[in-house]
Amino acid sequence: MRQIWAVLLLAATVAGCAIDDSGPVRSVWRPQPAKSTYSSVVYVTDREADASFPGGFATRWAGKPSCGTAEAIVPPAMAPGEVPQYGYVAKSHPVACSSAGKAKLAGAIALIEAEATAKHCRSVFLFVHGFHTGFDGAVLRAAQVAQDAQTGCVVAAFSWSAEINVDRYVSDLEHSDYAEPLLAEFLRELAESRLRVTVLGHSLGSRLTLMTLSDRKSTRL
Repeated sequence: MRQIWAVLLLAATVAGCAIDDSGPVRSVWRPQPAKSTYSSVVYVTDREADASFPGGFATRWAGKPSCGTAEAIVPPAMAPGEVPQYGYVAKSHPVACSSAGKAKLAGAIALIEAEATAKHCRSVFLFVHGFHTGFDGAVLRAAQVAQDAQTGCVVAAFSWSAEINVDRYVSDLEHSDYAEPLLAEFLRELAESRLRVTVLGHSLGSRLTLMTLSDRKSTRL
């Protein structure tokens, strides 16, 4: 076994819990002076690219991966009586997931390796979101949880093609199944890079994570 994986699962595996697409996402911490925090989040997604959606990706399934980094802005905890601030994805920076002769997600792994070197930390926090969550919501929640836990290491998000509609649970369930091969590939390549990975799955994301990890051949666990 090449790698020890720490897997944290939030909520019941098949629970229909929903989180808002993009907010209100804010930190539990309030530094002085109170200000928003910038985080760079490496992403892998099977969503279709669409500049009209926050973060640059739609709810539609693309059938192929997209990779890159996204700039997440996370506000501090609110003070009593303060006007609410909301987190947002300032910009996404796509990269080619792969090139000739390289692994399917080599581009994303290279970004993670570079971040790990810059942060002097060989650990990765990977967030797999649940039902009713857009691309920007996934990136923001990954950044917020990593910041609140003060990991100080690489932050990544795996965003599958959930819709932003509380009435579309069955559709989201189907789309999470579509995402399993891509998540398996991502975990396999991370394992081969010898990075220590902590996976946090929420709602349908926990179901997707468990299904993927149960396939020992694809993840080599």
